[in-house]
Amino acid sequence: MRRKIEDVVGSRTLSSSDLITGLCVIAKRMDTGRPWIISNNPRAPYWENGDGYIGNKHYPLANVVRASTAAPQLFDPELLPIIPTETLPEVLQKPFNAPRAVRVFHALLQKAGLGERVNIDPKIYGLFIDGGVSPHNNPSLALFYMATLNPFNIKWPPGPDRLTVISIGTGTFQHRLSYEALGFARYAKLAIYALRSLITDAEMLVLMLMQWMGECPAPWQINSEIGNLVSDAPSGGKMFRFLRYDVQLEKDWLQRELDYDVSDEILERLRWRWDDPEIMHEYYRIGSIAAEKQVRAEHFLR
Repeated sequence: MRRKIEDVVGSRTLSSSDLITGLCVIAKRMDTGRPWIISNNPRAPYWENGDGYIGNKHYPLANVVRASTAAPQLFDPELLPIIPTETLPEVLQKPFNAPRAVRVFHALLQKAGLGERVNIDPKIYGLFIDGGVSPHNNPSLALFYMATLNPFNIKWPPGPDRLTVISIGTGTFQHRLSYEALGFARYAKLAIYALRSLITDAEMLVLMLMQWMGECPAPWQINSEIGNLVSDAPSGGKMFRFLRYDVQLEKDWLQRELDYDVSDEILERLRWRWDDPEIMHEYYRIGSIAAEKQVRAEHFLR
């Protein structure tokens, strides 16, 4: 994966002059337990080198992208140097590049005292995984406050006629777990399902806030209790125009909204096997139909 990313972005950093748009990526730093919102905004805090840390402008784009896509169930975490240091050997620059089997073999050699130990200082490196395991799996709220809040020094004026936020989802569904399905290892299953559903809960909270604060020409139903919040707004009025495009990976929704029939077996793979190349054509078909039905020119005109 890293090689493919490097084929596209090369040796660019966040300050490369040919990054001609604003860019923001979100990763979760596990050694401190904090989400990091990393952008190429030269006015933001931590852009330049400071006392004991490397400025964001020096972060290699390939490392940042890899960090923000390191889904824990699929990929190894990413290490980013966070304080100034001398040029590092390849094994430290990209310690997870070797295949997992090779790293397991080296670890066993080290345990036996036969291999050279590579020490990775947590004071020098941050350990990062996919930003989806933070409150910002839907990053639209984070991008809004980066564009408008004083600390980030963009200070874009709010208002539906001045600012549009477009949020494109990757499919969502309701996480269900019955008592009968718990069976053996029920506590582990409960923990896993609780974490998965927590990510979805955070997405829905962000969607609720964005539809409450934003003018929505095509709103989504939040839940049966509060509806879609089209008639609600903060006391100062709507702060931006908000467009959300997504699909629900539920059989009845796909049939009703997209006229798309899918078997239970394929639906389960769409929900959990997004790394499976054999179902990419299904994702593409669903996305194409959804785009044709949802995206309208009038959404971008007031």
